[in-house]
Amino acid sequence: MNNINTIIGRIWSIIYDNKEWLFSGAGLLIVTILFNRFYKDKTKNTNSLSIKKQGDYATNIQKVNSVNIGLSYSEVHTICSDLIKDNLIKFTQIAEGVAKKRDEELFYSFLKKLYEAQLQEKDVLQAFANPDMQYAYIEARKGYIRKGTPELVEILSSLLVDRAKETGYSLLQIALSEAIKVVPLLLKPHFNILALTFILTYAQNSDINDFNALKAYLRRVIVPLMQTLETKESYFQHLEYVSCANISVASLSLADIFKERYTGLFVLGFDKDDMPKNADGKYLDSLYPELFKPCINDNNKKQLRLMRKSDLEQVLRANTKYKKDEGIIRELFNKKVMNSFEIQNKIIGLEPKMRELFQYWDTTSIESLTLTSVGMIIGAAYVKQVTHEKIDLSIWI
Repeated sequence: MNNINTIIGRIWSIIYDNKEWLFSGAGLLIVTILFNRFYKDKTKNTNSLSIKKQGDYATNIQKVNSVNIGLSYSEVHTICSDLIKDNLIKFTQIAEGVAKKRDEELFYSFLKKLYEAQLQEKDVLQAFANPDMQYAYIEARKGYIRKGTPELVEILSSLLVDRAKETGYSLLQIALSEAIKVVPLLLKPHFNILALTFILTYAQNSDINDFNALKAYLRRVIVPLMQTLETKESYFQHLEYVSCANISVASLSLADIFKERYTGLFVLGFDKDDMPKNADGKYLDSLYPELFKPCINDNNKKQLRLMRKSDLEQVLRANTKYKKDEGIIRELFNKKVMNSFEIQNKIIGLEPKMRELFQYWDTTSIESLTLTSVGMIIGAAYVKQVTHEKIDLSIWI
């Protein structure tokens, strides 16, 4: 009996050492069959008493010794080892086939994007003469071979093209190489978080000068990036862990972002009585009619013609005629502007799906997210991948 317990103990040791494979589908089936056979044989051959009649008044009682005809430890060990070895070889061959297929997918996707970028062959060869470019390509291969998701092959091949373009040793080149290493550590919700943060917090579209343009922009760029919105705090913490972003104490509401980027769309306007005067008592719209236009939200009123504060500063620097009254003009730019609630309602009125994004922005850490150079590169790359917007990374890095 002790021998049997010893054998069982050794079998359990084999199972524990190979638990990952044994408790897969095939392994679990094999273990079940082996133990069913072992215990079946054991049950049939347990110790028993044999009772025999001898004569008219005598009974002979004899003990029948047990006989174990099940599998021995060495037999079980040999069978399990052979099965594990055979399956490891088979699965290794399958993995090698998948790896080769993914390697080719990345290579041809990279070639396609090189062609689309219209890079000259000599420029590509020059880029690959740099050991750092070779290293970046190896990192991309490793990442895609391991993960193999559709969005990953696209973003990695795009980053490789951007890296090939950046021939000089610069911060952008360093950040691109790091982004290629980090991308395989991210999931699709991470890409959406980075893309939305980048396009809303860091970028602005200079072509937006009216509500029709804003509406088209929301539908073409913002809404497509809202497909996978993850609210779990761990997703934002992971972005910190991989050095894509930082969660700061300060936050900025989505309404305030739109207000800062496109102030001229949310002005309530000045009527004649509200129009400011300069130190000489003259109305600003009479002194500088070229700076004003009918209010976009009320044709009976006026507003500054300039959409963004940066546009205003550019005009004031370029023309000395406004020097005397530039302080009043600057103050005018931020007066009579909608509050956050009004701006939010205006945007949702243009595109109802934006209601979900406003709620998401107010209830997650995305409102407090600041991107690193790596985070901006990945966010911008995903924006380009999803919306086909043209983005010049050198503006930010």
